[in-house]
Amino acid sequence: MSVIFAVCPWIVYAIVSSFTSVAVASLVSGAAALILIGLRIARGGRPAEMTIDIASAVFFIAVAVCAAATGSDLVGRYIGAASELWLALVVAVGLALSRPFTEPIASREVPPELHGTDAFRKFNVKITKAWLGSFLAAGLLILVSIAILGPEGRFATYVLIPISILVPVRYTAYLAGKERLDAVPA
Repeated sequence: MSVIFAVCPWIVYAIVSSFTSVAVASLVSGAAALILIGLRIARGGRPAEMTIDIASAVFFIAVAVCAAATGSDLVGRYIGAASELWLALVVAVGLALSRPFTEPIASREVPPELHGTDAFRKFNVKITKAWLGSFLAAGLLILVSIAILGPEGRFATYVLIPISILVPVRYTAYLAGKERLDAVPA
């Protein structure tokens, strides 16, 4: 469910930006991110579980300010790449601080006795690195697409952003299943 919450502001942006300016669409998306964060907190969510949600709110509010200040189409052209690279940076900082963003989320899914174990930590570092690689690759591929195709290259965003979410989600599910199988005595 947290993945669905995390991508809602991006879906809002995709819809709203189709009929209004980047500044307005970003402001609406930033507000949607803040509302979702509030709802998650009201449901007992902890801020540590909302790293991506908080990063999304900060991103969209910053983009709204930049787009309003510049009035430039460049912000709209590069928003897909910027969003992926921003998320990669957020995830990388979490890893550098030994706080993989997946760990607080995963702690809700496993028994408390597993929290803080080396195996749990290693698992979360591994899947967080997958998210980092996915965000980084998508951001760079969007930049390459824009460099090659010009403004039309931004449309790669519509393919690469969903892939950048689906790949690590599937990888996480695969690893979680494998870890469970490995834990079962033969």
